[in-house]
Amino acid sequence: MTGVPSPTTLRQHDWVPRGGPERRLRNWTPLGADTLGLGRVLGPPATDGEVAVAAWSPGGPDVGVAARELAALVGGWLRDHPDDGTRLVVVTRGPVLARVGDSPVHTGAWGVLRCALAAHPGRFAMADVDGSPESLPAMCRAVAAGEPELAVRGGRVFVPRLVPAGSATPTSEDVVLVVGAVEGAGGVLARHLAARPRTGRVVQCAADAPGELDDLARTVPLTAVVVAAADPAHLWAVHERTRELGLSRFVVLSTAAGVTGAPGAYRRAAAGAYADAVVRHRRAEGHAGTSLAWGPWAGCLPRPDPVERDWWSRLGVAQLSTIQGLRVFDEVWDSDGAVLVPLTGPTGSTPDADLPAALRDRLPSAT
Repeated sequence: MTGVPSPTTLRQHDWVPRGGPERRLRNWTPLGADTLGLGRVLGPPATDGEVAVAAWSPGGPDVGVAARELAALVGGWLRDHPDDGTRLVVVTRGPVLARVGDSPVHTGAWGVLRCALAAHPGRFAMADVDGSPESLPAMCRAVAAGEPELAVRGGRVFVPRLVPAGSATPTSEDVVLVVGAVEGAGGVLARHLAARPRTGRVVQCAADAPGELDDLARTVPLTAVVVAAADPAHLWAVHERTRELGLSRFVVLSTAAGVTGAPGAYRRAAAGAYADAVVRHRRAEGHAGTSLAWGPWAGCLPRPDPVERDWWSRLGVAQLSTIQGLRVFDEVWDSDGAVLVPLTGPTGSTPDADLPAALRDRLPSAT
């Protein structure tokens, strides 16, 4: 049994070396051609393997299109294998542990697979591998041991977990730009930032107004940016238009569904995972970047639908009030981490096999 984080715990989503036992993957079959060369590692495939392996890459640079492609693969698999217990392992190459220049699109599509795992525990797994000859055998052993989500580099297996967030030195912000409509989370945060004694001035613009953003970047000495609402294309545009400003903060409001998945939340999870990847990309380039991956929060729109809210509730995660969320935002402002996840509510307990990968292992107490 594994404990879900205790009330008002702020954690960082990170990739950590995997421990634990390994097994040999047996009785496997490729979904389509064996482009990975697993036959050389595992031997001949079975006709009806317990594990099917599919190599996947997006057909283009649009994260929405990539998410729909992967959702179609997942939906087709469930239709063809509704109750036979077969597990589908989707393998990508290289995008998850981002390097400078890597596209975040692959990683965004992983949000779809996390949703599939949340809705159908034990039926899916995802693995990201590099070109090292040791990596495919290591991937197979970790998959056989039941790991649902992993990245392999040079034969070393890494798994996503929530770990304690680091702290940053508090700073004063002269001018903070909030990107997002005034009637949503953007307005809530703009008013909150304006009331903080360490904020000099707050300006705001819509995510779909690149001309306004360019004017602000040219005429106002921006020191921090908060992206409260933006689709993937607009988020990337904000990143590109502010990357050379020497910002001390670049905070993106994302969704915990991108980290954990959630039943039925494919589109939001893909956008959230993409936002997290953009932030990691910025940090790899040496720029400021933090993604605040909200669970249920009364002050953040769009809000989870009833199915997603029920799923969070079964995990023991309750909705943050608007005031609680603003306190979390203040904590994030003074924290250092790429992807920070605030979860709150009554402590829940559920078997590891039914938990998202990021929530597996007993989480250490905050220090």
